[in-house]
This record gives sequence, structure tokens and C-alpha cells, in this order.
Amino acid sequence: MDLPSHSSPSSLGRTIVATLCEGDYWCGASALANSLAASGFRGVFRIGYRGQAPMWAQRADGRSEGGFAFSLFEVETDYHLTHYKPEFLLRVAGEEMEPFDRIALIDVDAMVDAPWSEFDAWIDRAIAVCEDVNGRLPFDAPKREGWRRFFQNEAERGSGYAFPGPTGAAREGLYANGGFIGLRRERLGFLTLWRDLVEAIAPSVGGLQRWCAAEPGPFHAADQDSLNVALMLTEEPVEFAPASAMGFAPGRMILPHTLGPRKPWRRPFLWPSLLGREVGAAEMAYWKMAPGRGPFGEGVPFWASLREADLALGRVVSSLRKKGLGR
Repeated sequence: MDLPSHSSPSSLGRTIVATLCEGDYWCGASALANSLAASGFRGVFRIGYRGQAPMWAQRADGRSEGGFAFSLFEVETDYHLTHYKPEFLLRVAGEEMEPFDRIALIDVDAMVDAPWSEFDAWIDRAIAVCEDVNGRLPFDAPKREGWRRFFQNEAERGSGYAFPGPTGAAREGLYANGGFIGLRRERLGFLTLWRDLVEAIAPSVGGLQRWCAAEPGPFHAADQDSLNVALMLTEEPVEFAPASAMGFAPGRMILPHTLGPRKPWRRPFLWPSLLGREVGAAEMAYWKMAPGRGPFGEGVPFWASLREADLALGRVVSSLRKKGLGR
């Protein structure tokens, strides 16, 4: 189900958007902040960080202009930050002093590329998630059966998690990407369920300090697989945006999300494209909002323009190669 292309600005309530950051991912944090500002977001943007925050972020901490508030939130955990998402959202919600109606998490390597009013309307309808790059996962798929067996065994040991019967809702045929979730305040119990599931599967993936499981098993990435288990278990309404939303398939892209370790701020584009590497739309979206292209981050506009030109040429080369191969 796609988001509506037009939506009136939300007139009620307040939204918190949160992300987690460390290391060179601050390059992504500044682009995400710039994209939120460009989208018309008016709410609180909280960056949970580990390590040292750059000077631009320290200077922006506590700043509120035109209804956009920016703040830092230091976290102390030995988890890989991707597994800390539900606990972090619960902490942000629990320590928020002002009333709020919605809370959303956006991965630091993703951006907003649609009017924020559409996101508020989406979150008001249901728990908002996006279909993953390989997002088709039928209710009776072996992967889901593995999850069921794992938690059925846990239930026998007294964990208390119960699964649906042999048939399930249509939404259970989709697998969500862990890079975005939005929900209303009255649905925060979903985050508690997600957190508890992350912790329950931790031993099966070799602990939460690593990004993914060390050995083959029913779970690969604790945060994302457990999110999808929670979506199977919850009685709350859930609304998926299609895979195109994150740039994983043709169609309207509203949350460009770059996958893998080669993030846009780490790589050139023209030369790799000559060698056959695909150049995606999400990378182009990043450089349009990169440091130097908005109010957040420290960057030289000329450098961002140069990188954007490099990326555009890379995309032209990729397109010409595809046409050549298609003959």
C-alpha cells in the first residue's frame, strides 16, 4: 500500500523522530536532519550517540527554530546499536518532558524524501513500517516456521510468547526493514514487545554485540527479525509501505535507504560504475541533503556539488551499459 501523494499538514499533536549514530555515520545524521528540515518536519529530532559528537552537532544541540528542535541523547550500551533501537525509543519516550503523540525511528543511513505530513498521517493510521528489499515472506515460509519453533520451545520453558495459528493476516506475508518504524504514543507497548523479543533471541545469535548471527539459525539479524516476529504477534493495526519506499524497487521513493557498508559518504561513483557497479537513487538523494546542503553538518557546498556530479555521471554510465547489454 503506497502513501498518498498529498496530505494536509497535521494540526494536532507532536512527533519525535529518533536515530542512533556513532563513528562516520554522523555524515548520515546531518543528511537525515537536513532532509527532515526540507520535508517540513516540525517536532523533535533526537540523535542517540555513542562516542564523541562532532562540533556541528554539539553546537546544534538544544536548538529550536521554526518548530524544529534538535537534541543529542548520549547512550551507554555494549549492544550493536542496531539492536538497541527498541530500548532507545522507549528511553526517549520515557524521558520526554513535553507531550507528544507520535514517535518514529529512522536509520541514520536513510533520509526523508516526502512531505512529513504524510508520515504523520500514516503513523496515525497504524504502526508504520516499510517492506524490505526481499520483502515477500509468506506466512508459512520456512523462516517463519523456524521462528515459531524457537518461541514455542521458549514458551515451554516459560517465556510466555504465543504465536498465531496456521493462518494469519495478510500483512504477515511481508517482511519489514528495520530502518523505519513509526507509531502513536498509545501503541508504545509494541516497542516493549520488540525489545523483549530482541533480548529473548540474543543467545541464539551469539549475543547482541555483533550485527548478525555468527552461525546459521532461525534468526540472522536480531533487531530486524525480532521486529517481524513482533509484527506477527501484535494486535495493533500495521501498515506497510512498499519496497519502492526505500528505493528497493521501482516506484515512489519516500525514505531513501542505502544498504551495505559502502555508504554514499565513503565511496566515489564514476570510476566504480565504469567497472560495473550499480549506482542507486538513494545515493543521489544523500548528496542532495549532505553536509553543506542544509542547516546541519559541516561541509563545503562545492564539494557536495562535485560528489553529486560524480554520482550523476556514474548513473549515466550505468544506464548506457545496461542499454548496451540489452542489445
